[in-house]
Amino acid sequence: MRILKPRTRLVNFRLNEEEYECLRSACTQQGARSLSDFARAAVLREVGAEELGERWNERRLSSLRRKVSRLESEVRGLLELVRKSERGETSAYVDWRGWRGPRKD
Repeated sequence: MRILKPRTRLVNFRLNEEEYECLRSACTQQGARSLSDFARAAVLREVGAEELGERWNERRLSSLRRKVSRLESEVRGLLELVRKSERGETSAYVDWRGWRGPRKD
């Protein structure tokens, strides 16, 4: 993702292990791209710069929509293979051992 406004300022703070795990867990639950992105959005929301945090949410939602769309497409393709196989239209054999998992963004 290209950054239109390069970030040139650094904010650094320390956490104890419990605080870090809490932050990491929240980051994972929210599906943030990185701990840094999650912390930045949370801090900006806290100080009243919601529009900046909202842009982060919009980008994340857009990314999730693309992933869901690809998943729907894959499921439709699999259903079509199953239907063709049931009708005897194909001797479809799928070797799942070669499957490498979902594509990465």
